[in-house]
Amino acid sequence: MTQWTAIANLAPFDLTEFDGNVWFSGNTATQGVQLYKLGFDGSVTKWTAINPGGLNGLFPTNLTDFNNAMWFRGTTATQGDQLFKLGG
Repeated sequence: MTQWTAIANLAPFDLTEFDGNVWFSGNTATQGVQLYKLGFDGSVTKWTAINPGGLNGLFPTNLTDFNNAMWFRGTTATQGDQLFKLGG
């Protein structure tokens, strides 16, 4: 077993394979829950910084690979929960 990240309180969830990478939701101390990417090279990248002042950040959930794109639900500061698309 190998610990892959060392990000305080990351609490990763909703792991989804898309475009040869693993995408997941994870917590940040200052921006709430954002979208992360585990790259094929082993890197971990915070992909979004949407709604950082909101109570939970973007809070991407229900990550779904469909038709060469990844779709997910996320929260916006002014419009609440919305549908997002990554890629394709």
